[in-house]
Amino acid sequence: MDTFEPTTREHEQAGALRCATLGHAWFDFDSNWTPTFGVPLTCRCERCGRERRDTINSYGELLARHYWPTKPTLTYKRGERPSRAEFRQMLLAQRLAEARAARKGKPVAS
Repeated sequence: MDTFEPTTREHEQAGALRCATLGHAWFDFDSNWTPTFGVPLTCRCERCGRERRDTINSYGELLARHYWPTKPTLTYKRGERPSRAEFRQMLLAQRLAEARAARKGKPVAS
């Protein structure tokens, strides 16, 4: 039986839901952007691919921070974003669907 490899879209949606529920999983990342002042420090989320670009001074203090959605993320209109509890419920439902699909050897529809 072949193992299921999620499509890029499914993987990104699963990652975005996990990030909305648990927070981003940042790691430092080389980037080609240059701030107008200070030292660049780029972090990227290993789940959803979102990029955080910090500008640091020589003392290590944060001077500026910008987020770059390098890949599609979950977006909600103002006032429509689910609560953390609702995100947790969605994540548990997704995990259940993933577990069932894995037992049956089928891909998960997000």
